[in-house]
Amino acid sequence: MKLIISAMLVVAIACAPQAATPTSSATPSSTVAAGTTTPATAAATQSTAATGSITGLAGYPAEGHPAMTIYAVSSTDRSVFFSVAVPRGTDPKPTYTITGVRPGTYALFAYLDGNDGPAGGAYTQYVKCGLNASCSDHTIIDVVVRSGETVRDIDVTDWYAPQGTFPPRPR
Repeated sequence: MKLIISAMLVVAIACAPQAATPTSSATPSSTVAAGTTTPATAAATQSTAATGSITGLAGYPAEGHPAMTIYAVSSTDRSVFFSVAVPRGTDPKPTYTITGVRPGTYALFAYLDGNDGPAGGAYTQYVKCGLNASCSDHTIIDVVVRSGETVRDIDVTDWYAPQGTFPPRPR
């Protein structure tokens, strides 16, 4: 009798629906609209205690700024990224916040909406040296995100690198 009950339990467990487990190739993103963040995929809905945030300025070299998307792209796997939309506005340096970012190391880029080419802006050494014309270092600065922490002052404001310096928009 114990053998029959054990066999029935094994069959019941094997036939039960299993929850999907996100893989490292998932590309979660979040979008900010009116101050809210909405996960775009199931992988992005993980506990906020297990994720972090990145915040800073989304600068653009003009009086206002066009609509753009800021991406945090994994430095070890470009297929893993998080993003936030920054709507068109009159402030040349609006703030952005990307929430739900898995712990890891990321490079930050800005892409104008409607442009699938290389990034136009990035967080680089040029930003750290004050966007000064005497500085010519457009090397990407890696940003480390830890669980439950917000990384601040990550200003994606280097739009002055030679064309093609930054990678194309992640997919």
